Amino acid sequence: MERAIVKGRLKIGHKLSICGAQLVGSRTTQTGLDDENAGKMLLLSANGCLPAAWDTRLGYHPKKYIIRSLPTIFDDGGMVTALDIIVCRKFPMLYTETLPNGKMVTRTAREEEEIRCGYGDMFDPALLIPNFNGEGRSNVSETRPSPEERRVSGYFKIRICDYCAYSKYPQEEWATLLLQNANELNHMDITEGSRYKIFFVVPYHPKNKRYPGHYFKTTRMTRWEPAVVKHESPYYVPRCITSCSDIHQQDSSLDFNIAVVIIQSGPPKIEQINERKLWRQELYVTDQSQAICRIDLRLPMQLSSNPKGQVIGLANVRFELYDPKYDITCLKTTDESELFTKGSPSADYMSKGIQTLKSWIQSNADSVAAVTERVQNIVQ
Repeated sequence: MERAIVKGRLKIGHKLSICGAQLVGSRTTQTGLDDENAGKMLLLSANGCLPAAWDTRLGYHPKKYIIRSLPTIFDDGGMVTALDIIVCRKFPMLYTETLPNGKMVTRTAREEEEIRCGYGDMFDPALLIPNFNGEGRSNVSETRPSPEERRVSGYFKIRICDYCAYSKYPQEEWATLLLQNANELNHMDITEGSRYKIFFVVPYHPKNKRYPGHYFKTTRMTRWEPAVVKHESPYYVPRCITSCSDIHQQDSSLDFNIAVVIIQSGPPKIEQINERKLWRQELYVTDQSQAICRIDLRLPMQLSSNPKGQVIGLANVRFELYDPKYDITCLKTTDESELFTKGSPSADYMSKGIQTLKSWIQSNADSVAAVTERVQNIVQ
């Protein structure tokens, strides 16, 4: 708003459409004899204001929200009153627990479920952090509070785009929305490709900005309204399987979904990372393109003891680097990555990708053998 005034875009006599303004008290001390409304100010945000036509009626307009397109939002512009969006990507639920010693631990839904089950008869109720034995089961290793005393909050992220097309913005970056204090029902209710009108979210600057575009987070005032998809958004791209040979040619900030066959694997190791015990394993994989990918796998669960030849699907894996000497693309998993060992009704694209790859392997045994020989020569 200040920049608009300085540049002369906002002058005395201009009309503004204002939504989400807040009444705040004066920053100076007031005496008790002052009028009860003295010192009050109306706090405006740039993201909640738009220029109004000269003939717009002044006064209160009921049920009129300012819907902003993503490119017109200011990172430092305060509360965004309304967005009309398509959910492009939904990531898994994560949980953050603040331990009695002040440390914060982030866990996947699987780990959190094991912690909750740990309060049953099978586990010692005086213990907290899950540990893994040779069978991948959880034991525990540190003192923990009672279930009622645990300070745990759930959250997940979605990537969003505008529902409506804007001729001024033929190409548009997606934005990232962090849903705070979420639960499993919130996560289940939101589906990719669905349209929602979201009210009262705020921009923020994350510590680690993984994706380009704006970052928003929900507030106590945030509410959602499902809306009918009457036409396809030009900015929305459904999930699909990316070929191993194409990954290093894509935007490195993207997450990739792959269906691959494991050619070779390193020995699984248990590592303590950020107060958690995770299985870490190195995999060399390929697909119909016969290109090779090396995956740094970090999961709270272990693959089968002999994963060679197993077909798996991985969603939300991240690009690390490309080695042109050996023509190998290096990838890694994160807490938001998902492992599929068989088809899933909720991920039809992955089920089709796994089935297509299995059919290709059965009819192209020589090609798989050739890639296996290449991997063995590289590793040796």
